[in-house]
Amino acid sequence: MSSVHQSVLVHETLSALAIKPGQVIVDGTVGGGGHSFEILKQLGPQGRLVGIDRDPSMLTRAQERLNDSRARLCQGSYRTMRDVLDGLSIDRVDAILLDLGYSSDQIEDRQRGFGFQTDGLLDMRFDP
Repeated sequence: MSSVHQSVLVHETLSALAIKPGQVIVDGTVGGGGHSFEILKQLGPQGRLVGIDRDPSMLTRAQERLNDSRARLCQGSYRTMRDVLDGLSIDRVDAILLDLGYSSDQIEDRQRGFGFQTDGLLDMRFDP
């Protein structure tokens, strides 16, 4: 599944998160995994990343991109982050990233109904 989405403000985001090796980071809107891919580079072998997204197709993209045992990807909403973390037996995290928007991949997919320039029905749900 190829992606047309380009992650933005990656350097600025990583700088603000100030990630250190061994930390536990939550990407509450993991999308295609662009920011998470860069976060994993800084976490070292003991670090953990939890990626959450409502959109199962984005989780598939993220899994293909990350392909890393330190990353756990879960379908859900950042609003239920506590439940996701409890299910993974994680009681504390060091940082949380939320990118509140949608991606080019979702807009470009005619079946998703995110764009006004396609012939499909206007749907706009992240979780189909």
